[in-house]
Amino acid sequence: MSKVSINQDLPLRPEDISSEWLSSVLGCIVESFTMTFTTLNATTGKVFVTISYKHTVETDRPTHVCLKGSFNPSMMALEGYRELLLAMYTREVEFFNQIAPRIPAIKLPKVWRALASTHQGLLVMDDLYQMGYTFGEPAIPWAVDKVVAGVEQLAVLHAATWNTTEYPWLTPSYEEVMIGLADQWENVVLGADRPPIPDMIQNKDRTVAAMRKHFATKNSKFLCVVHGDPHLGNTFLDREGQPGFLDWQTAHIGSAFHDVAYFVIGSLSIDDRQEHEIAILERYLAQLARLGCSRLSAQEEDVLTEYKKSMMAGMGWVLTPFAI
Repeated sequence: MSKVSINQDLPLRPEDISSEWLSSVLGCIVESFTMTFTTLNATTGKVFVTISYKHTVETDRPTHVCLKGSFNPSMMALEGYRELLLAMYTREVEFFNQIAPRIPAIKLPKVWRALASTHQGLLVMDDLYQMGYTFGEPAIPWAVDKVVAGVEQLAVLHAATWNTTEYPWLTPSYEEVMIGLADQWENVVLGADRPPIPDMIQNKDRTVAAMRKHFATKNSKFLCVVHGDPHLGNTFLDREGQPGFLDWQTAHIGSAFHDVAYFVIGSLSIDDRQEHEIAILERYLAQLARLGCSRLSAQEEDVLTEYKKSMMAGMGWVLTPFAI
């Protein structure tokens, strides 16, 4: 069972945010604040806030924060999605409270508080825009060196949690989400407004059966905590151009190669992938070894098989409704 703490008085709409609430979560008296920008019509709402503190003495408290959580009641009212979305928000809170502090080498945004209630999961984090960071775009491929840096960051997470048994509450949420999303197959996968998909995956029964088999046959040698959804839209680049990962809502215990295949295939141009894919995989495996895991090679049959199977992670893009 998760040990996430429950806080009942969390804002559910932007207008619920107050100076008093910000003071309570930041531990410093907030004199005033301004909402500079909101993004509400997305899987997760974001409210960007600029803060003025009552006392002018130096403080390490932030002046620009992003509040990330459920701030759109109409999104939560979507039929069949409320419980799914709330579980995702809460999972990210759990990750930052219980896992991230134990992996100091991983590049993450500064999260000042991670809070959950029966209706909300909310992060109070640094506003990375104000820090000069940039963000990946799913349709704009990265150069090979950036992708290498990305898989090496994934290796930091994976190596620190390789074959861990410390998080029994960390259920395979990504797998549950994917199977759950398949309930909307006719409207989403085959919807008139959706992009065309290959004939071989249009049949729901066949494809869902293949997904279930894939999830059930993960090689137990490669289990660890995985990000779950490491596409370029969930990345940032710091001021030095080094990548890190955002949006830990589907973190779970899974195959390390789920993250690696998903990220590599979705981040490279076709030409770069064909030329460099195996070399990038070897760089990832070398980083695992440097961080204390057994030395693996892309020439090993079970490694390459697990990597190839994990390309099925891309089904998430096919199954996700435009609404979320």
